[in-house]
Amino acid sequence: MFSKRSFWVIFFFVLAVAAIAAEYTVKGSIKNSDGEPEAFATIRIFNANDTIKPVTLGTSTENGSFSLNVPASGRYRLVISATGKKSIDTQVELNSENKSVSLDDMTMADMAMELGAVEVVAQRPLVSKEIDRIGYDVQADDEAKTSTIQEILRKVPMVSVDPDGTIKVNGSSDFKIYKN
Repeated sequence: MFSKRSFWVIFFFVLAVAAIAAEYTVKGSIKNSDGEPEAFATIRIFNANDTIKPVTLGTSTENGSFSLNVPASGRYRLVISATGKKSIDTQVELNSENKSVSLDDMTMADMAMELGAVEVVAQRPLVSKEIDRIGYDVQADDEAKTSTIQEILRKVPMVSVDPDGTIKVNGSSDFKIYKN
């Protein structure tokens, strides 16, 4: 089993490795175009030649500040993004003389996008239901232009046309047809 001395040696070794790994830091603060802190913006740090897999990532705090540790010295690309804002993309370099980079008061501009022309396409309903009647719009029916009146009436709800041409509404032949 481990002796007390072995435990302390391993403990200090792990602590030293963790301190070396967290030696390089990128920190800063982000504001929106109104000068207010940009809360919960996403911060990704990539190697300078990599744009796919970040070395580390995090978010800004409610007051817009962030602090992320980087595992080694080198050139990095910092990308900050937030919903409805233009991304910030900047380069940072960390080395033995410059172990911490502070990027304060970065401003995220609003991403203004205008829509082009909007075309609303709708079709008029063939059948309209009102409180006291049901209407059938012949003009909304493209087939009505080449159909007979009997063919059109067969499409109307609650209307039936017998083969001999007798028209019935709800089974009754006592009704009125209004022509507009």
